[in-house]
Amino acid sequence: MSLISKIRDHSKLLVGILVVTMLGFAAEELIVYLTRKDQMKSQEEQVIAQVGTEKIPLNKFLYEVDRMKYNFQAHYKFPMPDFFVQMYQDNILNDLIDDIIYEKVQNYGFKVGQEEMIDLIQGEHVHKEIKDYFKDPNTGEFSKEKLLERMTEIAQNPEQQAGWNNFEKSIAKLRLKEKVQNFLNSVAYLNTLDLKWEWDVEKTKVDVKYLFFPYEIIKDEDVNVTEEKLKNYYQKYKKHFENKEEVNFVHYVVFDFKQSEVDQQEEELALNTLLQNFKDSEDPINFAESNTDGQSQEVLKKYEDEKDIPEELKNMKVGEVKLVKSNNVFEKNKIYKFINKQDSKNKKTYEYVVLEQDKVFSDETKRDILNSTKEIKKCKTIEQFDKFAEDHGLILKTEKVKCTDTTIGEFSKIRDFIHWVFFRGGNSCKEVSDAFETDKGFLVGFVENSKKKGPKPFDEVRDEIFKKVLLKEKYRILKEKISSIKLEKLSGSFDGKVISGEAKNLECKEQQLGDKVFVKYALFKTLNMEKGETSRLLRDEKGCFILSLLDKKCAPILDAEGKRTAEFLTFSETKRKQFVDDLKKIDEKAFHSDEDVKIFKNEVL
Repeated sequence: MSLISKIRDHSKLLVGILVVTMLGFAAEELIVYLTRKDQMKSQEEQVIAQVGTEKIPLNKFLYEVDRMKYNFQAHYKFPMPDFFVQMYQDNILNDLIDDIIYEKVQNYGFKVGQEEMIDLIQGEHVHKEIKDYFKDPNTGEFSKEKLLERMTEIAQNPEQQAGWNNFEKSIAKLRLKEKVQNFLNSVAYLNTLDLKWEWDVEKTKVDVKYLFFPYEIIKDEDVNVTEEKLKNYYQKYKKHFENKEEVNFVHYVVFDFKQSEVDQQEEELALNTLLQNFKDSEDPINFAESNTDGQSQEVLKKYEDEKDIPEELKNMKVGEVKLVKSNNVFEKNKIYKFINKQDSKNKKTYEYVVLEQDKVFSDETKRDILNSTKEIKKCKTIEQFDKFAEDHGLILKTEKVKCTDTTIGEFSKIRDFIHWVFFRGGNSCKEVSDAFETDKGFLVGFVENSKKKGPKPFDEVRDEIFKKVLLKEKYRILKEKISSIKLEKLSGSFDGKVISGEAKNLECKEQQLGDKVFVKYALFKTLNMEKGETSRLLRDEKGCFILSLLDKKCAPILDAEGKRTAEFLTFSETKRKQFVDDLKKIDEKAFHSDEDVKIFKNEVL
């Protein structure tokens, strides 16, 4: 029997153990649950997200959030901070959405079976995620022995099996996504009709006669644009007026401080302890990821050429650990462990694990920082904040900040400040932040305004909508007037404001017909017109067109023998390659198209 099967056999026992344990520790939570029973009934009727026809009830989402908070408190012995809860709520919702999506994907025949899972975990084709996690610290290569040793421990320890089962599920999801992605890549194909359209757009040349009716023919005051029309347009095209991501506009100043002697002593003690623990660690990559305040994927540094290795690391031996202290008071100290040097095809690869640690500031220094920022924290408006900076000679800066940012201007190590901006007091736009340590000083900020992700408020986009509705109404009026005038008399109508002319050898994507006539969409209509044909009134950005096609020329697709020309074959291959490359750019949320997934989180929370 495989180790996976043994682990799963113990799972039923584990469920019983967990239930008894949770009831023992969570009597108060159970009472709270019973008192909230009526409230949860109403939550069952509220929907927080929808995938196709499948709905995710609010109570299911809140249950997962509560479970996350309970596990955090049970492990760390204090409640999960609010900004952590805010940060991980999106992950929980995405997981619930993914569960539905992956179930739907399996309905189309994409599955990860029992035998395949055994093969992915401990067989001949171990998954990359597992290989990356179970590495020999001396060679940096995947160690199957370490994997089997760990799995044996888990098989004998029911308390650890829940975590392993979750890990196993994540591997199955990754494998399922890979299968779908491989399938999409293998069937990526542009059919002949698509290719012919692309060919015609790029290769066709046309000669046209035109009549151009600028929208200025109709005066603004002659158009009746009601508030109702504006709101109807907004409701119909709301998705075109969206903030694609949440953005806050931040004003900030920086207070510069130096380490005291006490700070330096405390830092020396902390670094020496960390240095020794890093030396003794059997898994330096995992140790560094756990102790580094930053991007965990950056702990492994690889150098393909010895000359690229920093000077202070060149004399290290494999297994040696070295501390590189920063002279800048706000930059991180770094501890390196040289874990591997290997030859491959006359090339040497050097691998170091780097653990980054912040500078240390004592409680006394932090009190000094707090006292220095007391006055600026009394500011209640952005104007007061800016004036304080000016009056006290502080350099004031402004930035547009996203919640995914890892730097602000020239400052990095701003994660805690970003949490404040988006998840705590910052998004209220009413208070000054505390002092947050960065790599170049203590940053104090004030959020000027906040733009949430999703549709912009009607009042914010009203002027933009007004312009669009105004042009739409002008087109309607022009269409009515033109329909009552004979074609041969149009060029002299509307007080001579109509522009007529001829243009030759135009590409269908051409943007200009004459010195005063610009076209964006109308020329594409000629692809479906016959020589001598005259179009109906065509709407464009600057006005309306009537086009007569005088001639149309396009490079042939077939040669004299009826075979596709070499030029068309080259063109087709280029387009197909571009199509496949675009498909490969699908990101982690490939399945989360707006049409398939509707999220109502902001409406129900």
